[in-house]
Amino acid sequence: MKIAKAILLGCVLCLIAPVQAAISYGNQSFIAVTIAGASIKNEGKNSRLRVKSGKQAVQMVKQRYAGKVLKVSSANVGGSPGYRVKLLSNDGQVFYVGVNAQTGAMSR
Repeated sequence: MKIAKAILLGCVLCLIAPVQAAISYGNQSFIAVTIAGASIKNEGKNSRLRVKSGKQAVQMVKQRYAGKVLKVSSANVGGSPGYRVKLLSNDGQVFYVGVNAQTGAMSR
């Protein structure tokens, strides 16, 4: 019975804990949170991120590209931490835009 309670408690704790994935780039380390709003926290010493959240990445993409945003997630963009934004164009085509978090550069 004690084992069942311990397993149940472990399952509950896993459900409420945020999911995180580590991203390494050179000698800098980042933690990318991929649940509810996708944001990247910079833990590197000398690096500054120009794009600090998925929400900011979406705002930038919407200024340049027309369409409906379907999803945003943290991703590796050109070897750097960033965001991948999935859009539906006005003519019904699905496309992706990568946003480099360090430089703010966008690529379709």
